[in-house]
Amino acid sequence: MESMTGFSVRSFEDKDFMLTFRVKSLNSRYLEVKTNLPTEFFGLEKKMREMVQKSLLRGGVELNASYLNLNLSQSVKSLKPWVESFKKTAKELGVNDSLTLDSVVKRSTVLGSSAISKAKEKKILKVLNDALIDLKSERLKEGASTLVRLHKDQKLCTKALKDIEGEVQKSKKALKEQWQKKASQIEVEVSADRLALEVALLIEKSDVSEEVERLKIHFKEFNKILTSDVSLKGKRLDFYCQELYREANTIGSKIKNAAAIRSVMDLKSGLERLREQVQNIQ
Repeated sequence: MESMTGFSVRSFEDKDFMLTFRVKSLNSRYLEVKTNLPTEFFGLEKKMREMVQKSLLRGGVELNASYLNLNLSQSVKSLKPWVESFKKTAKELGVNDSLTLDSVVKRSTVLGSSAISKAKEKKILKVLNDALIDLKSERLKEGASTLVRLHKDQKLCTKALKDIEGEVQKSKKALKEQWQKKASQIEVEVSADRLALEVALLIEKSDVSEEVERLKIHFKEFNKILTSDVSLKGKRLDFYCQELYREANTIGSKIKNAAAIRSVMDLKSGLERLREQVQNIQ
């Protein structure tokens, strides 16, 4: 299982350039890629985005890169025709030639993306690919930890549900005794049939057997998805979390037993933890 949070850094250096990629991913309903790239990489941005999209399905991904050209003199020298044209144009227009080395260097940076050779491009994309592999590895590690926590919270929810069932059964027996007691207090004789009818009506109002059964079915499906290899399981698990919480709310609105209400609160707390964690699953 893969989480959506992770971070990786990969660097590379040879005689021509120094490069560092930093990739971070956070929770997101969809795959959203934000880039912060040097101007030299503008021509490669599309390929870089495609690499991220191929590697990850969901998450807010921030791709940052730093690049230092170690062979600056060659890049600047390639602009010699542009410098000569600049000076010629300045002379023709009768304006002062304020061209400096700093402005030439900046110009070389702006045009640098088009000057990246195929060999250098291959090295750059290899570094990014390694960074994405590291990021995916971190996301898988976080996903494994999340899976352990989900199983733990699911067991707590299942226990709370069993407690609710037990308390509801006790309540059914107590309802008959309470109704008989009230009838005797006001000295009213009640036939067995009438007693059965009144108790049945009271039980029906507080009956949560359907909700309990639906919760069991939802938990079964939740666990099935959790342990499967389906893609985008986070969205499916989130759907079942919503259904589980809805059924728990219905149970809470029906029952009156104080012990059962405490178990419902335990169930809802566990479901909230489940949903919070599945928000981070791809």
